[in-house]
Amino acid sequence: MSNLRQRGSKASANGADEETNGRTHKPSLSASSSFLHTHSHSHDGEGDDDHEEHTGEAMMLLEALRGNGDAGSRVTLLGLAANVGLTLLKGAAGWYLNSAALIADAGHSLSDLIADFVTLSTILLAQRPPSKNYPLGYGKFESLGTVTVSIFLLLGGIGIAAHSWGMLSEALASNPNLPPLLLKLLPYLTPSESDHGHGHAPVDEEDLSPTAVLFPLFGILVKEYLYRVTKRVADEQNSSVLMANAMHHRSDAYSSIVTVVAILGSLFIKGAPFDPLGGLFVGFLILMSSVQIFKGAIFELTDASVSLSTQQTYLNLVEQIPKRTIKSVNNLRAIRSGSSVFIDVELTLKPGVSATDIVGIIEDVQAKLKGERREVKEVRVAFHIQPA
Repeated sequence: MSNLRQRGSKASANGADEETNGRTHKPSLSASSSFLHTHSHSHDGEGDDDHEEHTGEAMMLLEALRGNGDAGSRVTLLGLAANVGLTLLKGAAGWYLNSAALIADAGHSLSDLIADFVTLSTILLAQRPPSKNYPLGYGKFESLGTVTVSIFLLLGGIGIAAHSWGMLSEALASNPNLPPLLLKLLPYLTPSESDHGHGHAPVDEEDLSPTAVLFPLFGILVKEYLYRVTKRVADEQNSSVLMANAMHHRSDAYSSIVTVVAILGSLFIKGAPFDPLGGLFVGFLILMSSVQIFKGAIFELTDASVSLSTQQTYLNLVEQIPKRTIKSVNNLRAIRSGSSVFIDVELTLKPGVSATDIVGIIEDVQAKLKGERREVKEVRVAFHIQPA
């Protein structure tokens, strides 16, 4: 326990010793938000703990598969099932209707299953209660999952942009009205088939069925719906990995729009480069989104502070507490761990404050922050008393 010194020394919220005229009193401050303790990391029984954790995660996965899990697990399973259905539907339709663009879109949906599995496993892991090895919980695993999903999103954006650039370069190379200098540069800017080992399969304009456009249109509707429901749950749970997966659904809708443009362009406007131009634009949007998500997740993993606006919101809440015994709020720090936020508050208290007053202050600060902001998981209060 830390010492409450009447002459302005700091004390923590976990307990206090109050010194007055050389005598020490030890009031019990049971309202603390966390308990400071030391322990050695013994390996005795660690295997049993790991077994219990894995069993708990398996039970959570089973509950999610039964539809009894939390909203985040359910919406991720919904997205996973939708991706399986879209992969089979687009693949079969692309083969039957002779649409290379539709088959490529099916391959994109297949790759999305990996992101769904990462999201689901991350959510289940982050929901574990704090343990001996992870006393602050498993929230950082959610940040790690967000990094992984953002990388999938980044690679998808690069793939769409590279594919579209190759198609645009080929379209420009076949245009005799281009300036001579640009015609000379195109071979160096356009990857050849030997560089890839394969080329981009074009849409067969003669045998393509107009019905093929219905399937990516259906995919756009499904993916936009998944984006909206996943984003709603992500906002409710303050989950970065769910938000990243929501953006992944939105990127899939964008890629399906490119597929629609490719099919319609092949049917009605022979040789028009609308498809690659649209693909480049979509790829750029996905890249920008993935970089933002990746940056935010890296900030969380490295314990960067929450944004200044969020920090000011927390500070305003503390300052709303009646100032009967609080003289000032000296400092407030907040870091994010997955969907949870941990806050440290430093206060200066007025002279003559009692141990009972300190307990009330701690309870008031905790109740205010946790009551107003559901993402706040833990509040630690430190203070010093102003000299009389």
